[in-house]
Amino acid sequence: MATRNSWGSIRKLPSGRYQARYTHAGRSYKAPMTFVKKRVAQAWLAKEQARLNQEAAGIAQPEEEPALLNGSKTIKQLSHAYLHFCEERGLAPATLRDYRSYMTKHINPPLGDIRCDELTETAIKQWDTSHNWPSHSRRKKAIDRLNALIVYGAKNGYLHHLKADLPTRRTRNKQRCTRTLSPAEISQLRELVPPEYAVMIDLAAWGALRFNEIQCLRRMDLDLSKGVVRVRRGISRGIGGQLIEGLPKTDAAQRDVTLPAECAKRVTEHMHTFVSKDKDALVVHMAGKPGAFLTNKSMHAWYDRAVTQLGYPGYRFHDLRHTGLTLYGRAGATLADLMARAGHSDVGAVMIYQHSAVERDRALAARMEKLGE
Repeated sequence: MATRNSWGSIRKLPSGRYQARYTHAGRSYKAPMTFVKKRVAQAWLAKEQARLNQEAAGIAQPEEEPALLNGSKTIKQLSHAYLHFCEERGLAPATLRDYRSYMTKHINPPLGDIRCDELTETAIKQWDTSHNWPSHSRRKKAIDRLNALIVYGAKNGYLHHLKADLPTRRTRNKQRCTRTLSPAEISQLRELVPPEYAVMIDLAAWGALRFNEIQCLRRMDLDLSKGVVRVRRGISRGIGGQLIEGLPKTDAAQRDVTLPAECAKRVTEHMHTFVSKDKDALVVHMAGKPGAFLTNKSMHAWYDRAVTQLGYPGYRFHDLRHTGLTLYGRAGATLADLMARAGHSDVGAVMIYQHSAVERDRALAARMEKLGE
């Protein structure tokens, strides 16, 4: 039920969130996002009222079309509202930057001026076939963003009905098959990279750490006496492209990872050789800059060359994490073990590593027959 404010109204949704709206010049407007707390919705109404009063007094320039409750909103205007909604939800800066990039580069240039109620299947198909896609993955992600944008519009009253169906994704004939390196190959790869970065191969392959987790590891995050790495933070890119150290996206990503004994010894040697005694010292960093996070570009400068020399060109750094989790599964890890080590909260995300458990299950079943002999 909506409650009247001194100006505008606020409605509590079934989700428990609050929706704010107001009427101005005979037209109905609502906030481009919903709010967790009622007082935040009230603050938005107060801000809108102040803005309209300033415009009426000639103090401020009218903003671009507010959030109308009809189909006259354009796709570009809808995309602005959608990005505000995503920001209010607390999406990570890197995710917001990615969403904004797809809206700006791939969606708004061809579709932005189309009114929401005039968006057709034909227009979307033409966009899909005529747009100069830089890659299959960019096309797929752009379709995902447009789909999310249209769903958001339909749910929030910007579209009276959904006229457009998004094009079906093109499917590849082959799914990517990630190779699991053997322990010997991991050792070879470690020898092929610069000595100060060999520890990254160990942390990714034997600890299953993500690159952005390794980037911001500090001395205080390692308990060398127990061979434990405490993962508490990750690196993301801000809207402006800058590297930002912060909490990971999920609570599950904050975890303690125990390294195999020999691996822990090598990490200890790395700390003695390459890392200062300061508890905040980065485990790895840009060459000659102890306080600077290692960038993805700098890592690829030596990593790509090393995997090519190993005989596996194109083997991604993230694939080392796949290797680590697969070896962990082969060692007998349960799904719960895999989820904890990987920092995943979704069972489906680690099921890929259970193929090794299937092999183990067969071996155990074969042994069962011999128990009575």
